[in-house]
Amino acid sequence: MTQWGVRERHYFNLPNTKVICTMFHPPSNLLVVSFSTGVFGLWEMPQFTTLHTLSIPQEKISVVAISS
Repeated sequence: MTQWGVRERHYFNLPNTKVICTMFHPPSNLLVVSFSTGVFGLWEMPQFTTLHTLSIPQEKISVVAISS
């Protein structure tokens, strides 16, 4: 049986900002997160390494997807 636990915690530290949507792609260990400010980013897990962030304040991203 597999036991789950929290090994580390990481925070985005973006005041007055909410997470709108997320997508995790297990084969590549990539996490995409979209925020209420129009910022979205790409992180490599489990190290939580920022690969890219971009701001599109005129449009809020409400859905993200990663294709193979």
